[in-house]
Amino acid sequence: MIEVNLIYTTNRGHRYEKWFKADAKINTDITITVMLPKGTTHYIVNLIDEHNFLVSSPEIQAKKTLI
Repeated sequence: MIEVNLIYTTNRGHRYEKWFKADAKINTDITITVMLPKGTTHYIVNLIDEHNFLVSSPEIQAKKTLI
């Protein structure tokens, strides 16, 4: 991992959700430290490696649209 981000919202489910990005710290023992901002209702942690490969946790499920 070369970069870790916290993506979070404080108003999940509202008509105009706002999502924010905060940096997380990668520790020498390969753990991650991040503080959840006050009022956070939902969040995702993005892990990015040296090849710019992104993994999100928890895994994001794609919504299927029926036509």
